[in-house]
Amino acid sequence: MRILLALYFFSFFTNATSCFQSEEQAAKWDATYAGEFKLNSELNKGTYSVSVSIPKTIEGQSFNVASIIIGDEDNPSFFATLKPFKDESETKIWFLVKANPIEKHSLIFSYGDGCGISITVPIDLK
Repeated sequence: MRILLALYFFSFFTNATSCFQSEEQAAKWDATYAGEFKLNSELNKGTYSVSVSIPKTIEGQSFNVASIIIGDEDNPSFFATLKPFKDESETKIWFLVKANPIEKHSLIFSYGDGCGISITVPIDLK
């Protein structure tokens, strides 16, 4: 029984660790596809309203999830997934963020299932 239990957990471990994307591959995807996300921001009373149009597919892989990171990617002060919505046949995300020129803001878009494509888009709110 212990052997079966160990094999059961080992199968999850191998699935979870078999997907690895190098920093070089991530940088290539960022450079190639970051310009395809249409960002619109408006400042109102010290808060930015930010909307982003999202491509439906990249390299034949469908959009999966969008996230925001505030601060350093390795040690963020805030991380959350964002719920996409349809607006005039476009898929978009929207959020509000306080105007703070010191903080770094980035969006992460994932495409495909499993070992898909991940694209980081920096947000310049200056």
